[in-house]
Amino acid sequence: YQLDECLAVLNKLNIRALPVMKDEEPIALLSMRNIMWAQIENHEFTIDQLVRYVTNTHFQEPKESPKAVVRTYTHQSAETK
Repeated sequence: YQLDECLAVLNKLNIRALPVMKDEEPIALLSMRNIMWAQIENHEFTIDQLVRYVTNTHFQEPKESPKAVVRTYTHQSAETK
């Protein structure tokens, strides 16, 4: 899913976090704050690239590309309890 789609789901369901699933097991939680931080990083990266292009400095080393922030948690199965 795209970040905008995740925010739409959070708003529609009036919840603050979405579970990230792998093989029907929750592996992380994606909060509204995480999504907003990722969007800000994406926008800052885009702005930096546009400024480099407009000022003709795009040949210089770019900033590190944005990374989504996901807070993970340890899933403890029933067998390990």
